[in-house]
Amino acid sequence: TVIFGAAGCVEMHKLLDDQSWAKVTSFPTTLDVMATKEDGSPEAIGTLLPSRFASQVAMDLSTVVVTAALDAPDEPPAVVIYARLGATWEQADALTCTSPSCRCPPGARTQCFGAAL
Repeated sequence: TVIFGAAGCVEMHKLLDDQSWAKVTSFPTTLDVMATKEDGSPEAIGTLLPSRFASQVAMDLSTVVVTAALDAPDEPPAVVIYARLGATWEQADALTCTSPSCRCPPGARTQCFGAAL
């Protein structure tokens, strides 16, 4: 399985036995971002800014983690977490940082919230 992302989209593909590639899924399926509150309940925290989605992507067997930003003043950075639930991939959580120290200047790729996925 390979995963790649840019320009607001993440694509996941797998290699088949006949050496051809098959699409598994694409992220995001929605621009709405949900996070988990301290009590474990879901909470809508905003919408994704497509131009800042997927500058960094990390994956293991059942989790995909993607850098993002919310479409809001100051474009607060976020890390969106997708998890495999059975045969499908769903947004599981999101982490955000609203502190000024987390801001990522345009074009910066290091020292930004989520840059070390």
